[in-house]
Amino acid sequence: MVGSSRYHAYDPVEGVVEIGWTFLVRRLWGGRHNAELKRLMITHAFSGVGRVHFMVGPENWRSRKAVEKLGAVLVGTVTNPRGGTSVVYELTPARYATSRY
Repeated sequence: MVGSSRYHAYDPVEGVVEIGWTFLVRRLWGGRHNAELKRLMITHAFSGVGRVHFMVGPENWRSRKAVEKLGAVLVGTVTNPRGGTSVVYELTPARYATSRY
């Protein structure tokens, strides 16, 4: 096993799902595994929704850069369940089609 990720907060009315809680073994950080994992999840998600959200810690620059490479754009902030702040990135099929992935 190299890591895990999951879908969360699926909203069929709004046509959105969150992808997150991705954890990879440290030796695979920055490699092709995260990109492939996200590619598979995003492709599957877009078969049922029109938007994918990613919640990232404001200071987690590595993750922020990774979702920006996917084509996701910063759309706001939310208070997470622990009372902290998360930045929200959104990806649409059109933006994903023109991304670097």
